[in-house]
Amino acid sequence: MILVTGGSGYVGSVLVHRLLDKGYKVRVLDVGFFGHEALNDIKNKIELVEDDIRTCPVDVLDGISHIIHLAGFSNDPTAEYRPKENFTVNVDGTRHLAKLAKKVKTKKFIFGSSCSVYYTTNPDDKEKTEGDFITPTVPYSISKHLAEDIVLEAGVFTPVIFRKGTVYGLSPRMRYDLVVNTMVKDAYKNRRISLHQGGRMWRPLVDVEDAARAYIFALENKNISGIYNLVGINILVSDVADEVQRTLKNAFGIDVEIERQDVGVSRSYRVSGERLRKAGFTEFRPLARAIKDLWEDIERNKRDFSDNKYYNIRVFEEKFTTEKA
Repeated sequence: MILVTGGSGYVGSVLVHRLLDKGYKVRVLDVGFFGHEALNDIKNKIELVEDDIRTCPVDVLDGISHIIHLAGFSNDPTAEYRPKENFTVNVDGTRHLAKLAKKVKTKKFIFGSSCSVYYTTNPDDKEKTEGDFITPTVPYSISKHLAEDIVLEAGVFTPVIFRKGTVYGLSPRMRYDLVVNTMVKDAYKNRRISLHQGGRMWRPLVDVEDAARAYIFALENKNISGIYNLVGINILVSDVADEVQRTLKNAFGIDVEIERQDVGVSRSYRVSGERLRKAGFTEFRPLARAIKDLWEDIERNKRDFSDNKYYNIRVFEEKFTTEKA
């Protein structure tokens, strides 16, 4: 049986569905911060344990052969909003889970890290590799880097770490606070995409479906171990906007304006995905396909973009404000 932590989340819910498609038995460990609606259609096909990775008992791992660990704070805004919880969840939670995995002799521990560990305040255009020396400086990136070290140094199980690019695409637990998804949302809502700094920033991106396939690839390949960058493309943000504009025009006849504002914070980095490609994971979905999927989903489901559930930081603000009250 496979344990997926954070299995009700944006990437996790896609992964759990794909694992079931391949015939795996799945147990999801998720604290339920964003609810479990993303698993409603498969709730009778999985085991769902609502618990905290920082304190869960060892019997959560009964019968588990492999762990795919996705639970945790997942972006800079939430980490900076609650920096203490960011570290206790991302670092202490990973440490606790790794200790349990050692006790039950889990075969493989696959951890979802982030390409943001490469980001610095002095960006350059060099593609970062897994062997580059990194010095993260912000809470989210630091916590991910510390968690990586915990997994690598744990021993007993085979560690696999995916430093994912910014994820995009359609998910049962939809988000519109990710760059591609945000652009499609804005194109639908306003017929306009606004670019800070003229969109002159590089971003490593990966489709959520490709991310899910990569986790399964690591699960099924004995020779996969260590750190891998999981990146479909490195692309300028302005080129993402151009692709959204072009795809919507060609596929749906929709005209979208691009507004290039020369303001905002420049956060730019490129990341090499060559190591994972050499290991045999080579096929990635085209960006245009995800754009079309996102647009069709919005039209079909009439998404209410004002709903806080689509934005991680809004969910955090809502939850912690309520707790204080």
